[in-house]
Amino acid sequence: MKSIAFCVFLIIPLSLSSQKRGKLPNPPNGIYLYDNLFIDQTEVANIHWLEFLYFIKRDSSEEYYDKMLPNKMVEQSLVYLKEGDFVMHSFIVKDNERRMTEFLCCDYFKNHYFRNHPIIGVSKWQAEQFCKWRSTVVNDRWRKNRPKNHEAKKKKIGFKVVYRLPTKEEWEYSAQACVDKETFPFGISKLPKTTKWHETIRRNTLSKNSLNKQEKEALKKFLSLEESKFNLMYERPQFINYGAITIGPWHTRASPPNNFEIYSMLDNVSEFVQEDELVKGGSWIHNRDQVDICRDYSFKQKTAPWVGFRCVAEIIKIDE
Repeated sequence: MKSIAFCVFLIIPLSLSSQKRGKLPNPPNGIYLYDNLFIDQTEVANIHWLEFLYFIKRDSSEEYYDKMLPNKMVEQSLVYLKEGDFVMHSFIVKDNERRMTEFLCCDYFKNHYFRNHPIIGVSKWQAEQFCKWRSTVVNDRWRKNRPKNHEAKKKKIGFKVVYRLPTKEEWEYSAQACVDKETFPFGISKLPKTTKWHETIRRNTLSKNSLNKQEKEALKKFLSLEESKFNLMYERPQFINYGAITIGPWHTRASPPNNFEIYSMLDNVSEFVQEDELVKGGSWIHNRDQVDICRDYSFKQKTAPWVGFRCVAEIIKIDE
């Protein structure tokens, strides 16, 4: 495994900014919220968990490493069979490619096609362990990579970052993104007219099907629906050729970001928060009527194929 592929999310040196955050450093993948608080722009993805496992396998006990492995049983609900094609997440594999099909359908976590899909099959406790490890790694790399002429170093003032799960209130603030949630339920004041997902549907449907006028109107209506831009469960016209349809999590940046530029707060996968036995945000198993910023989903099991997480980061000043 090549560690160079990991650096964007976790170990790029923190940078300073003179905006409203008062020259607080910006943690990797972090979106500023308020005070000293940042939140991940995307859900934690498979590649980030693979990095976590890479380092703890090297530095921790075998027992601890085994405890951090995701529950692979949750992958069973991510695949379905239709018209002789295996469909999984981002692509279709034909029956005559049986060996490749079996590999793809059994390894969502490790297959490179899904490296930027959200990690699933991990428990809240495992997510909290990831947060602690990430804090240690980012702080260590930051100290080692900080320039000698760093302004904070001149003043003998340093910073450390503490990653953790968001509270329910922090999560809702991030999802609402300072807009009226009744008017803009996804925290987006202006939804894009189309997305890459829409373009894939339109291209495959129009190129492979001979649509009559009524079907073309139905396709247009479907693509205009608000919920069709997000990874939720909704009724889809049978004649549409999805091509790269997905039944399960999407790429972490596939849906439109909200007004804070945060992705998939209300779709794709629901997310752990600090409060016990609940998760926040809709997912690929929820329909539009089940999704609301303030809604809490009861979650008493350890893992599920529709639950992932993201971190918040607190930046704390320290004397050096």
